[in-house]
Amino acid sequence: MTQSEVNEKKRIIELVLGISKDNSRVSTMALSLQNARNSCGYRIDKPYTRLEFDLRGDGRRINDEDDIFNALLNYLIVLEQVGTLFYKGRIIEALKGGVLSNNQKYAINELRNALVHHGGLAICKKKSDGAKKGYKFIIDFSDSNEIVKLADKKWSGDYFDKTKETSTIVYAIPFIRLVENIVAQLKENIDELVIKSTLSTEEIKTKFTILK
Repeated sequence: MTQSEVNEKKRIIELVLGISKDNSRVSTMALSLQNARNSCGYRIDKPYTRLEFDLRGDGRRINDEDDIFNALLNYLIVLEQVGTLFYKGRIIEALKGGVLSNNQKYAINELRNALVHHGGLAICKKKSDGAKKGYKFIIDFSDSNEIVKLADKKWSGDYFDKTKETSTIVYAIPFIRLVENIVAQLKENIDELVIKSTLSTEEIKTKFTILK
């Protein structure tokens, strides 16, 4: 790429991450982040805790369970976008660092698949030998030092099985913090990201921005 092309790609990536604004385009990632923050009350200027209840215009608490779940969906979208933009479409790679084990990263990826492809909190696949393998998830809205608690026992795909032993628990509050931290770290390494992203500038514009 010429320097001019590098500069333009950097400008668009900064727009997508919400670092800068454009009079003609808006970032889908920035919109998803804003929707998530509006739902759960996350503020970048202070630590986020479930014990904080900010009031919105209609007088309801904005971090009731339904609002936090809405935020969780948006944060999963953000994670998907980060994976597509910088890690060749892999959410697991977007969850880089030593916070989560590989199995926990895979569980987050399967939560995304369950919600997107099956519209719910369970996903079950048949293996080549006919055996079933899957995940059923519990979303926990309490604060926790954990982000993902893997099931103690593998779930066989039996929907009559309601035990916690075979459930994978995702703690929404620390998950929100995790995604926000990932985005914050990306913003600190823009020059590296311009090289890291294999997408062309025009593809980034098409996939991650909306014309006003």
